[in-house]
Amino acid sequence: MRKKVRRTKKLNLVSSSIRDQIEIERDSLIKDPNFNVFNRFKIHDLLQKEAEKHSVAMEFPSGKKRGKYAMIRLTKEGLNSAFRYFTSVYKGELNPELIKETASLIEEFNSRGYRTTTARAQGVMMIYPRPEKIASEIERVCNENNTLEYPIDKALHSHFHLSRIHPFSDGNGRLARIIQNGILDTENLPPIILTSEDRRQYVGLINEAQVEYKENEGLLKPKQARFFNYLALKLRDSLVQAKNNLRQGKYK
Repeated sequence: MRKKVRRTKKLNLVSSSIRDQIEIERDSLIKDPNFNVFNRFKIHDLLQKEAEKHSVAMEFPSGKKRGKYAMIRLTKEGLNSAFRYFTSVYKGELNPELIKETASLIEEFNSRGYRTTTARAQGVMMIYPRPEKIASEIERVCNENNTLEYPIDKALHSHFHLSRIHPFSDGNGRLARIIQNGILDTENLPPIILTSEDRRQYVGLINEAQVEYKENEGLLKPKQARFFNYLALKLRDSLVQAKNNLRQGKYK
C-alpha cells in the first residue's frame, strides 16, 4: 500500500516583490560580520518580548483602571508561557490540540474549550462562526495550513483564520499573533511587531479581509491580499530593525 503524500500548495498570500524584500533583508542580516548563532537567539528573544509588550498594549487602551497593571503583568506572563510552549511543540504542522493548549496558557478560562456563545466583530457588521461550527473550522484550517509550502504563508494564514474564527471566549487576537510569531520563530525568522499605533490600520485591514472572505466563500481577494502584504512588510521591518540594532551593538 502506497504511503499517502501530503501535497503542498502555493497560495502566494504575499506578493513576490515583498517576498523578495524579506529575503534580501534576511540575507543581509545573516551575512553581517557581527551576526552569529548567539546573537540570533538574542535578537529573536528581545524582538519577541517587544512584540508581546505591544500585543498586550493593543488589548489594554491607555487610561488608569484599578487592577489594570496587575492584569497587564499576568497577561504578559501568559503570552510568554504560550510562546515558549508553542515553539517547543510545533514541528511544522498545526493541530487543534496545540491551538487549544496554547490558548489556555494565554487565558486560563480557555482551558474549558471553544466558546459556547455567539461572538460579533467590533466595528463591522460581521458575526463569527457559530459555536457548533468552530471545531470543524479549526480542523479544516489546520489541514489547509499544513499543506502550505512557505513558512511565511503558514504564519500569516494562521493569524488570519484564528482571528476570523474567533474560537475562544477571550485572547483570540493574542493567540493569532503568538502562533504567527511562533511559526516564524521555528523558521529562524523574527516576530512581526504590531504596536498600539498600528491598531486602527491593523483592525481595519483584518476586518475588511474577513468580510471579503465570507462574501467570496474563502477565495483570495484584494482586501485579503492587502492584509497579508501589510503583515509581510512588518516582518521585513523586523529584519531591518534587527540589522540596525546589531550594527549598533545592542545585542552584545
